Amino acid sequence: MPMVIQIRKDWSGPVIVCDHCNRPIASADDGNLLWQEPEPGRPTPPAFTHKACFTAFECARPGFWYTADLDTAMVYLANNLRMTDAVRKRAEGKARLLATL
Repeated sequence: MPMVIQIRKDWSGPVIVCDHCNRPIASADDGNLLWQEPEPGRPTPPAFTHKACFTAFECARPGFWYTADLDTAMVYLANNLRMTDAVRKRAEGKARLLATL
């Protein structure tokens, strides 16, 4: 369950949870995106860890794990979703509005 909706008294929204320690990853530069070699033509599920949890995560699970810094992975995701500057700006406005509710 790498992405969950977290609800707090003063804030709520999606967060990415570390697949090793089950705590939220609070900063993109403290996280990793991990995946194993997919079968040809099939997607592979991702995993997420804190930087400090990566080695323990990898040791506890067989096979080779590819990794990318979470901040870099978010750029790839935004590009794959065709998140242009205009779309991003509009989405940031919606997020600010939702945060006030």
